[in-house]
Amino acid sequence: YVSSVAFSADGRRLVSGSWDGTVKVWEVATGEQLYTLSGHTLPVMAVACSPDGRLIASASEDHTVKLWDAAAHRLQHTLLGHNSYVLTLAFSPDGRRLASGSAHGTIRLWEVATQKQVRLIEAHTLATHTITFSADGRMLASGGRDGSVKLWDPDTGKPIRTLTISDTSHNSPRGLAFSPDDRRLACVTQSGQISTWTVASGEREHSM
Repeated sequence: YVSSVAFSADGRRLVSGSWDGTVKVWEVATGEQLYTLSGHTLPVMAVACSPDGRLIASASEDHTVKLWDAAAHRLQHTLLGHNSYVLTLAFSPDGRRLASGSAHGTIRLWEVATQKQVRLIEAHTLATHTITFSADGRMLASGGRDGSVKLWDPDTGKPIRTLTISDTSHNSPRGLAFSPDDRRLACVTQSGQISTWTVASGEREHSM
């Protein structure tokens, strides 16, 4: 299985993570596989590219997050701290922070320059399946297997609000996206439901 894909900031490369434990980098224009990054001991569940194009991040069931040098095609750092599967990743828009979410429902925020964990958020009662930063970097959204979508202040780790999904027992969030102006948040669930909210008020706009 290929579990995750991410474009490089310039759109010229596509990065994929696989259950075989590898990360592969592809040239978009030709579809050619350029190189493979190996180092995880269990399936890779998420990949992300830094905004400056210098780093590739990968998250794995081996409880680690790895940072790879995209130009040198080699491992730069392994981030340790999670005690369960790491399922989701997101770089902040300025590239200074990396967020990772785990099967224990936690979110860890890392300072990319020092590779230090700067914050631990007890986000969900069950697995954190998806996370994303707002375009301005002032909010972090997370979706959990407990059926909740939450907004966080990444600078303090404090919750901003919880957004409600109908029929939460079967609607585990699997993907989140802010609108370019950060006024709306969209969520897709395991059952195929798409919901949108007004971020400022937390009011649901549509369910599709």
